[in-house]
Amino acid sequence: MLKPPWEGLSIIQLHQNMEKLTVVILSYNHEKFLRRTLESVLMQKVDFSYRILVADDASTDSSPAIISEYAEKHPGKVVPLLRPQNLGSMENYRRTLADVRSEYVLVNDGDDYLIDPSKLQRQVDWLEQHPEYSICFHSVQVVREGDETGSFASFPVKKYCRDLDFHDLLEHNFLQTNAVMYRWAFNDGSLLSQLPGDILPGDHFLHLLHAERGRIGYIPGEMSAYLRHSSSLWAGDAQSPGWFERCAEPHIRFYKAVEKRFNCSKRAQIQFMEMHLQLVRGGRPGKLRYLWYVLMSKITAGQRRYMYKSLKRMAKHLM
Repeated sequence: MLKPPWEGLSIIQLHQNMEKLTVVILSYNHEKFLRRTLESVLMQKVDFSYRILVADDASTDSSPAIISEYAEKHPGKVVPLLRPQNLGSMENYRRTLADVRSEYVLVNDGDDYLIDPSKLQRQVDWLEQHPEYSICFHSVQVVREGDETGSFASFPVKKYCRDLDFHDLLEHNFLQTNAVMYRWAFNDGSLLSQLPGDILPGDHFLHLLHAERGRIGYIPGEMSAYLRHSSSLWAGDAQSPGWFERCAEPHIRFYKAVEKRFNCSKRAQIQFMEMHLQLVRGGRPGKLRYLWYVLMSKITAGQRRYMYKSLKRMAKHLM
């Protein structure tokens, strides 16, 4: 397995050799999507050098071979990081980003892709011109597998398509992973000590760590695509019983970590997840009623409507 090209460099050498931008691609069993993803990054038209670090989490399909093929075609530009053992999506995410030394960073899952060849240039230029901002982002196309030529939803919704700040992001995650470019805050190697390893979503926590250092800038337009498909970690996002079995407990740990790190309350969100788990796992009616009334007493009318609809939808799944 190839070591990161910056490993072993002194701090002075590191800054002399640091790329303007590192694009991190995270892969696990993405053989169907990887070529499109890699080509979409390689097609970018830029006036600076950038590195593509592709971290594969011990895929059991042909993903490692595809990554190695691209590394041979683009030596020094496409850097393979092939895990000998599966770490899990969050640990692969953390360890890969902990090794990055770059002025700016973009993270892209192996099944998502860029659609605008000027994306990287536009985002780097924007951050160069706005030093008080730590993040910039844009809208994305939400594409469903098998419908890549149809009409696409756009994310986020219009009210978030503007400049925002830490408090907006603390309230709601309006940032799709591959829409975000960071002014990278962890060239000092401190990421692992600040980003918990047992949470979901990890990217929301990383957004918050950057947003507390500066504002969040919006660039108009859709410049990347987020692919929704049945084998994705987020399949059935906050709707199906299977999703809650997989993801509710890591989400609860996420909210608790946010409370601790950013000195805020996420009790309503924690109870929302706990109530869904009680439903999925056949919770006692008395316990469910208690969680419901406590939850309803702590949230806004708009949140009540959303959570009522979500719980009603979940109940139908279980009938």
